[in-house]
Amino acid sequence: MDRVGLRDERGSFLIETIVAAVLVAVIAIAMLSAFDGANRASGRTKIRAIAGSLAQSDQERMRSMPVSMLSGLAAGQSQDKFVDGVKYKVDSRAEWLADDTASTSCTANGNAGDYMEITSSVSSPSQPGLKPVVVKSLVTPAPGTLGVNQGSLAVTVVDRRGVGVPDLTVSLNGPISASDVTDKNGCAFFGYEPVGNYTAETARAGWVDVMGRPKASKPVSIASQQVSTMQLQYDAAGSAAVTFKTNATDYPSSPRAGVTGTARGIRLSHSQMEPPYVRDGAAPLGSSRWGNAGDQTAIVADNVFPFGDMTVTPQQVSPYRVYAGTCDANDPNNQSPAQTSDTVQIEPGKQTPATVFLPALNIRTAASAKRIKITAKSAGCSGVWTFTNADLNAAGNLTFPGLPYGTYLVCVDDNNGAATKNRSITVNNFSRAGTSPVDLTTLSASGAC
Repeated sequence: MDRVGLRDERGSFLIETIVAAVLVAVIAIAMLSAFDGANRASGRTKIRAIAGSLAQSDQERMRSMPVSMLSGLAAGQSQDKFVDGVKYKVDSRAEWLADDTASTSCTANGNAGDYMEITSSVSSPSQPGLKPVVVKSLVTPAPGTLGVNQGSLAVTVVDRRGVGVPDLTVSLNGPISASDVTDKNGCAFFGYEPVGNYTAETARAGWVDVMGRPKASKPVSIASQQVSTMQLQYDAAGSAAVTFKTNATDYPSSPRAGVTGTARGIRLSHSQMEPPYVRDGAAPLGSSRWGNAGDQTAIVADNVFPFGDMTVTPQQVSPYRVYAGTCDANDPNNQSPAQTSDTVQIEPGKQTPATVFLPALNIRTAASAKRIKITAKSAGCSGVWTFTNADLNAAGNLTFPGLPYGTYLVCVDDNNGAATKNRSITVNNFSRAGTSPVDLTTLSASGAC
């Protein structure tokens, strides 16, 4: 081969060497990846094996505990374990079950808590993608375990529909304190507790009981060697945005319907509430009364329990009666004869608009009238409303005469110092249709209102 041919072959050797080196590197990387994957798989298998062993050990630990101590694990217990430098989290829980349903029972005395299901769940924080190892078994209390000074309590938490609410923490406070989380049926069970008087309660942000309280709470007694049951009703709060209308009279023309009105407070009433079946937002149910800042054209009633269910077909309508005022005499149902109430359907997490129609206390005054003073006289009611001639129309009638149902003393005077004259009259205010004006055009008595 001549020298030119040799020079042509020199580059091919270099290319072959580079290709061979790349192939060796690719094969080496593939083999190392395979070895690394095998090592990871082996490590995960080892971790799961250790987690399983820890779960079995925790099961044996709980099985050796007295049933009275297992009852204390209803809310769960967590502890950390270290094996070969690896951290494991061990969660332990014990739940009472009924023998006839194999589930927690909160529906009938004597049918709950026949045995306990103990659960051990072990996970490794160093392996977040690895599912925890879960081991469950049953523990049957020995005959005579429930002593004469012990009893059990089953608490069910239901929503507006009567459906159990899961994942709520129920606290029990009395001779001892305990807690449990409601299961899928809304049931929390407290087994083998000391007899005595307790308070059971639950709370969740934005939820209320039937009276608008942020916590659902009731007193309950645990009797000796018995299983007591109780129910708490709890759901997401709703609200109502209430505006007011009335009928004004422009004498001598006919009444004008739907004139904007004002109110100082509102009440909501529902037959499924606790006695006296009414709320006005007053403490301790709320921070203040609904609408206690003076005469307002709109008032919001907040933290209201949503009776009924509007999400189903047919809708389960269960509205509140809503009316203006802060005393029983303002209730349309308490008039004689009873008057029609406005209503509002509350839905969870929503604000519902509502209109309340006020009965019209139409007053016609003398041209010389400078002041109209209206004082609530119904039993249990209070309030004074004062108007001037600026609140009268050209005919001498109140422009916005709407007031809550009830009895009022109406006094008109000329507010003229020593020569002041007035006239007073007692008026029953319960007509939503709008009455003829109460005639106070003649001021006869001496003195001011």
